[in-house]
Amino acid sequence: MFFSIYALINEEFDCKQISDGWGFIKYSNPGQVTEVNVAFAYSDITEIYLPVGLKSIGTLGFFKAEKLREIYSYTCANAVASTDWNAVSVLSSVYRSLPDTVEFIGSDAFTYDRGITYMFIPSSVKEIGHHAFFNMAYKSGDEIEELAKMNVQPDEASFSSGTKAGDSWLPKIDAGLFKKNVDVVYSSERETVH
Repeated sequence: MFFSIYALINEEFDCKQISDGWGFIKYSNPGQVTEVNVAFAYSDITEIYLPVGLKSIGTLGFFKAEKLREIYSYTCANAVASTDWNAVSVLSSVYRSLPDTVEFIGSDAFTYDRGITYMFIPSSVKEIGHHAFFNMAYKSGDEIEELAKMNVQPDEASFSSGTKAGDSWLPKIDAGLFKKNVDVVYSSERETVH
């Protein structure tokens, strides 16, 4: 059985633990984890819970984590005393989105993460690197598998003036003769799980 991966980057760990199918479960108190660098590149994680307080998802942070399906953020009513699966009981709010404290998404941060079907960018994001979401759509037989749309919290004018976006930051669908950028839905609301 493969367990989900939960936010955990304030401690050292061996990425082999993630990739070997045994899984790795950790929670963190919001505010303790402020950045994710290359911790999850090439990993086999299927979902991740990132705490409020995260400020930066660095270059290659989740690069080619092709099995990643869901990204959640969470807040806690009480302090996280246990960092294992028991911590789920103190999560007060869980959202299907990046934390609303993220300010920076690095180049190629989610490149080749083809399992993700929903992405929400909060208004806190001030910079998105080159190819941050590159090649998240692909052709499988006759079907195009993709992140269908990019949900962005600010309106288009606010996003354009307040966010520095690198070249080709949006995912593109490239299936032979059929090529297009994934649609952006501005003024989006993030999905609440509970």
